[in-house]
Amino acid sequence: AADLPREASAFTRGPRRITLFCKGADSAVLPLARTGELPVVRARMDQDVDAFARAGLRTLILAARDLPEDVYQELDAALQQSLALAEDRAAALADVAQQMEKGFTLLGVTAVEDKLAPGVGETIQALHQAGIIIWVLTGDK
Repeated sequence: AADLPREASAFTRGPRRITLFCKGADSAVLPLARTGELPVVRARMDQDVDAFARAGLRTLILAARDLPEDVYQELDAALQQSLALAEDRAAALADVAQQMEKGFTLLGVTAVEDKLAPGVGETIQALHQAGIIIWVLTGDK
């Protein structure tokens, strides 16, 4: 579905700080990075994402942002309030995500092989042998 988020974030609380980690598609996470992110880091990450995608791997960008306690408390309260809504919950959650998912420091890019589910290969082969044209659409490059 086109309206599903292409990133996910989670708070962690350590002994000295609260960090919001984010992972997701490059098209979703890269725009959330700090505007002052080093161009050389950004360029290298773009190169790695492209190389991994050309190799047929699924890529995820990782980023993080440290939060002061008061900012975390405000975001958590807004999240809890949004989750309690009976109507317009998705829109309210999207608004909170927009408030918290910004100013990230890019950490890196990962790549994993995304294997077909059991039986999919054989099914595609059978459809092809039957003369049926198949299009496979993914969210990756």
